[in-house]
Amino acid sequence: MIDKKEWIIRSAIKVFFDKGYQQITLDDIAGQADLAKSTLYLYFKDKDDLFFNSVMYIIDELSANMKKVIDPDDEIFNMLFKIFKIQLDIFNKNREFLGMFFILTNPNIVKNSKKLFESIDQRSLELKKFVENRIKQEIKKGMIRKDVDSGFMTDVFWGVLITATKKLHEQPSQEDVDSEKLAEKYIDIIKYGFKS
Repeated sequence: MIDKKEWIIRSAIKVFFDKGYQQITLDDIAGQADLAKSTLYLYFKDKDDLFFNSVMYIIDELSANMKKVIDPDDEIFNMLFKIFKIQLDIFNKNREFLGMFFILTNPNIVKNSKKLFESIDQRSLELKKFVENRIKQEIKKGMIRKDVDSGFMTDVFWGVLITATKKLHEQPSQEDVDSEKLAEKYIDIIKYGFKS
């Protein structure tokens, strides 16, 4: 059973996704959650605080799921595939989560957006460092070419992951995406390039 704070966050995510950040009020979120507006204030200071906590809820869920399945001894491309698939799975099953990230493209929307961007960057940086260190290990082992810059390869992987996530956002919400096939397709390009 989900607790009240999580229920409020999940309700808020739906409302933020459906109506956007600026158009909604705490009354809208309370209505979606079927709670009194005063109940929201027991958990959150204001709409900005609720938005911040909603986004971090998504980021933390994504991070926790990745940590569960990432095996540091996995073959590098299998590990990258798992990261890709988890992100696509989570956003495919929870399209409103994905919509939240596109609200974030305008840093002027939320008063505490600096804090929010810093928190997201911190979580992303942890994963990027992990990926880059694994790439360095694979270069030393000879599994990846010696002339490949690990930072550059990490940036390429991250860029491709973000692009795939944006492509998912462009799909109609009722259309289910085979995240395994999509992840395989992108990882194949990262692994083999465009050579025939």
